[in-house]
Amino acid sequence: MASEPVGDKRDHARFALALDVRVTFEHDSFILKTRDISDGGVFLSVEEEALTLPPLGSRVSLQVQTPLQDDEPAPVVEGEVVRRTDEGIGIRFLEDD
Repeated sequence: MASEPVGDKRDHARFALALDVRVTFEHDSFILKTRDISDGGVFLSVEEEALTLPPLGSRVSLQVQTPLQDDEPAPVVEGEVVRRTDEGIGIRFLEDD
């Protein structure tokens, strides 16, 4: 488990995890790697400087690129960009409507 800084106001514990995730935003789609994940969201690392990331508040679709049992694709999860840094983007998972 990733250590939590003192005074961290997150609602969910974060866990270090490196998985490839397809991010779809409007008509763009690209693969990023998770840095950490929690019940509430995920931080995706950006290694390609030229990549244009979705702006804060954007709704994105996420899909882990590792197949599940019987080679079924992972489900698509909706999220909102809530953080942008030089290192990547923070996505809050959205509840199903």
